[in-house]
Amino acid sequence: RIEESAEAMGGWEGSLAELRGHMAILRAVGPGATDADNAPPPGVPIPMGRTRAHLGSSLSLPMLRKVLPTLLGSAEAAASHERSELRQPASHALARIIAAFGEPDFEDAAEVEGGDEQQAIELAQAAALGVPRGAVQALSRLLADSSSDVRLSACHAVKKLARLRPSVMSANTGAVGGDLLTAVAAAAQVKQNTLLQSGAQRTFMHLLTACGWTAIESLPPSGGGVGRLKPEARSAAEDFLRRSYRRIRAMDSEDEHSDEDQ
Repeated sequence: RIEESAEAMGGWEGSLAELRGHMAILRAVGPGATDADNAPPPGVPIPMGRTRAHLGSSLSLPMLRKVLPTLLGSAEAAASHERSELRQPASHALARIIAAFGEPDFEDAAEVEGGDEQQAIELAQAAALGVPRGAVQALSRLLADSSSDVRLSACHAVKKLARLRPSVMSANTGAVGGDLLTAVAAAAQVKQNTLLQSGAQRTFMHLLTACGWTAIESLPPSGGGVGRLKPEARSAAEDFLRRSYRRIRAMDSEDEHSDEDQ
């Protein structure tokens, strides 16, 4: 019904309504869903009387998996739209979708619950390999968007992803984290926009932490291919670890809401 309501509205406003409806589902069922997510968002075209709390009780992660390709298609279309009003929330949708694709299978997770920690880590890493490459590329493009507002939203989205699903960032020797690092590092160096720079620095810290790159000696070697960082990205990471990482980590708060979905 979300798609039907959006189609009835038409135009980019309809696409925005559809995206917000999809976000309501992702918040209710996907990774990081909490009771705090259950207030109905304004303007979301979901069936009458069906808040996120109702969605969460009637849907499950296995059901969500079946519609993830549809949600991804909508988010990718929004990410490439000419309207920045669509590209901004698209970044948050992509982050939630990537996190959902990287969610371990429920039955597999149940088997290791309360058991071997290393087995749980390996399970999370294996699940993270199922994240579609196109979703990561779309999010990476938004980090380098021509609009500073879109870039800031994308930074917040990457920060949310790093907190929700760090295994996605670190899997396959940090392939996803490395893909996003270059654009995040570039945003962190934009001195003309202190809001963007500050947001990117916080994202930079969370991204490095999720990948386990918290010291210069833990960074992958520079170069091309899997398991390596682009020279400019590695150089920026080295500089950030020397100058800013500890300070930003000490200042960052779990109660800071800059990474909330839009």
